[in-house]
Amino acid sequence: MKRHGILLLLLLVVAWLGMSGATGQGKQAGKLVCVDGPQSEKSVCAYEFNPDAKQTVVLIHGLHGDPLKDWAGQISFLSQQYHVLSLQLSSFYKFSEDAPDDGVTALTEALRKLTQRYATGPVILLAHSMGGVIGLRYATEHPQSVKQLVLVDVAGVLNRIAFTRSLVRHRKRAEGEGDLFTKLMEKLATKLLVQMDNYSAEIAAQHQPQGDAADIIPDKPELLAAFQLIDVDFSHTISVLNLPVLVVWGENDRIAPLRTAYTLAARLPSSQLLVIPQAGHLSMREKPEVFNHALEDFFSRSPSLQRPDVAYPERDAPLLDEVECRSENGQVFTGYYRRIALNGCDDAVIRDARVGEVVAIGSRLTILHSHIGGGAFGLSATGSEVEITASRIEGDIALLASRSRLDMAAVDVIGHKASVQGKRGSDLLFSLSTLSSPLRQGPIHGYFTVDSAHSL
Repeated sequence: MKRHGILLLLLLVVAWLGMSGATGQGKQAGKLVCVDGPQSEKSVCAYEFNPDAKQTVVLIHGLHGDPLKDWAGQISFLSQQYHVLSLQLSSFYKFSEDAPDDGVTALTEALRKLTQRYATGPVILLAHSMGGVIGLRYATEHPQSVKQLVLVDVAGVLNRIAFTRSLVRHRKRAEGEGDLFTKLMEKLATKLLVQMDNYSAEIAAQHQPQGDAADIIPDKPELLAAFQLIDVDFSHTISVLNLPVLVVWGENDRIAPLRTAYTLAARLPSSQLLVIPQAGHLSMREKPEVFNHALEDFFSRSPSLQRPDVAYPERDAPLLDEVECRSENGQVFTGYYRRIALNGCDDAVIRDARVGEVVAIGSRLTILHSHIGGGAFGLSATGSEVEITASRIEGDIALLASRSRLDMAAVDVIGHKASVQGKRGSDLLFSLSTLSSPLRQGPIHGYFTVDSAHSL
């Protein structure tokens, strides 16, 4: 029940936001080619173009996407020079029912079988939205079979709680709803998703709607596949994927937060990032000329596409300034500071900064591409909400948390005594992050609580 209830919540929020992109181009002619799915009589299929070309490009659309319409601008562009296979994910979803415990593995195995049959040598993968999770999973499991990877507005990757919260926040901005509604929705999503974490063993055994859920959730394989794709944990594999990756994102994507792009770019060892202005979730359809030009540069390893400056500042610089924010909203801090103190400040941002220590009391704070700490502590949060992305937090105690909620993605938390120390109960959410302390070492991805008796 919890499993299907939260899936319904996710789908409802996505529906609120709307998936409409640019009008795009019409469907194109292509030959439908298929192979039998693994351990199944069902077939998995793709539309094939220019089969005589030596290099194969595989296109993977998103949930409820269209293999021809979504990639129309790329098919016409790429098929002039490349052998193109545009996957028909509806055929993939159908046979994923045969492996409900691990449908994502079944999906990637079907992709392997299809490319073995119709491609020669390593392929170039272009993968959008939920299809991006399939592409990323395939590349991490079969790196020798992938020459280059293009990830486009990928939905998921972040921990499912972070992903759901981002959808709620984007709805508020899109629809102009107030803080009270947004906070209530965030609390509802968090409560349901945390309950799922607490009952993960039970949920893993449930694959069909039961009771009231059966009347609400259609028994469709694509919904089960979507749920499993959202839940994939890349924290142990993404940092060792040593092949060229282009991350492309629409600046105004309301489905997959731009924060995910920064997370991927920070964690993938050989990545480039292109953020397309005035584009949403279907950036390849909305801005095909910009998109295709980036592909051309990426395929040819053009120096015009460089790895973005997604790393936090590391160079030595004097940390002299000390600033304080009291009951102000929207303050932005960049540069080098000895100390930043926030008291009752909402929507504060620390970006591209090196800060000796940050103290947040009753505040809402975003930290991006920054290095915090180096002394007794890095960040102290009391009664605050803090979102941290692609950053480094360190100190004897890297994080001090009391009655706070911290959401971290691609964050390295380094504590010489402890990574996180709690006072009064606080919620911690990690996506593709790492901890380094005498208490715990290595990747971390999930939901945790800390208090005076429990530290990390």
